[in-house]
Amino acid sequence: MTEQPNERTLTYFAGDGSYGSADSLTVMETTLWSDLDWQLIDEASDEARATVARLITESYEPDADQEFIRKKLEKDYGFDFSDHE
Repeated sequence: MTEQPNERTLTYFAGDGSYGSADSLTVMETTLWSDLDWQLIDEASDEARATVARLITESYEPDADQEFIRKKLEKDYGFDFSDHE
């Protein structure tokens, strides 16, 4: 009899009592996020939200390439920053 390898599962347990699958879960530091950052998250599609969050988080790094991040958000995710210049 051959032993079947167990498939690993990840589950999150939150302080509010919620829990669920942690597959593809992303946790970001959002302390410095602005209202605009949260607006971008609200407007992002479900599929793009984690990537947009990563870009926003990276924008706060000291050596961040702000121009690259902004162009990526505009080109790849359709955000318009013309009102925020």
